Amino acid sequence: MNARLSGASFARASQDEDTSGVIVGAYNLAGQLYYQDRPQSQQFYAATEQELQAMAADRKQELLTDNPEIYKTGGWELRIFQ
Repeated sequence: MNARLSGASFARASQDEDTSGVIVGAYNLAGQLYYQDRPQSQQFYAATEQELQAMAADRKQELLTDNPEIYKTGGWELRIFQ
């Protein structure tokens, strides 16, 4: 059995990958989506707060669509780390 990631699995793993250490380059803000004070995503990175908000909104909508019995529309928070 081959346990390597490929195709959609690789794309998904790459999207959720969380780095350790300091990111050097264009990114200067990090954010993480929380639901009822619990993290619901890995940290994501962007150059502006508006980009972080758009990324969080996309992730929130994905979670609401995939798990309507678990998540409600209230109780969400985007935490921005600088």
